[in-house]
Amino acid sequence: MTNNYLNTLKRMNGLIRRQATGSPKEFARKLDISESSLYNYIKKLREDFNAPVIFDFHRETYRYEEHGSLVIGFRKLTTEEVMTSSGGYYSGGYNFFENISTLQII
Repeated sequence: MTNNYLNTLKRMNGLIRRQATGSPKEFARKLDISESSLYNYIKKLREDFNAPVIFDFHRETYRYEEHGSLVIGFRKLTTEEVMTSSGGYYSGGYNFFENISTLQII
């Protein structure tokens, strides 16, 4: 993901949360993207981020169907999350070789 892509998502999130998007045409203009790109971004929000984005025809704005916000950033994992994740590496003071009672070579 490029920095521009992430910035656009953050700006979209802010406007959607404030219910200040306006029509799709206005929303695209506010983001300085084409209307077709806007629809692609909204599709990404819905499908990849599970964001409940809807268009409110009465208010003429996009909004989240539930209270919430898109969170994009870094979050430090707990030791438990690291230990249970696949592909993760954790040294955390654990010495693998000290805890082996029998080594079997096949």
